Amino acid sequence: MLSVYWRCVSGVTVTNDGHLLTLSNGSLAIVDVRTSDTANYTCRAENRHGADEIVVSLVVQGTLRFLCHTYDMIWYSKSSQQWLECRIRGG
Repeated sequence: MLSVYWRCVSGVTVTNDGHLLTLSNGSLAIVDVRTSDTANYTCRAENRHGADEIVVSLVVQGTLRFLCHTYDMIWYSKSSQQWLECRIRGG
């Protein structure tokens, strides 16, 4: 079984605190990203054959503008997975 862990620059493991999340596919998600999130993040993957890790540098600059349509209401079923795509341009 594959396990994926993310650590912040301080060495603290990401604990899905609502701001930093490890997704089920192993990706790191940052909710409401801000310039203070600029840091090195370490991703560690482990399975019964061993482990490996990589350091990823994130630099957050300026503000973001969403270049998409706004929606008044979006309905979806709790059991379904929905994706909305927007293009984002950094300022």
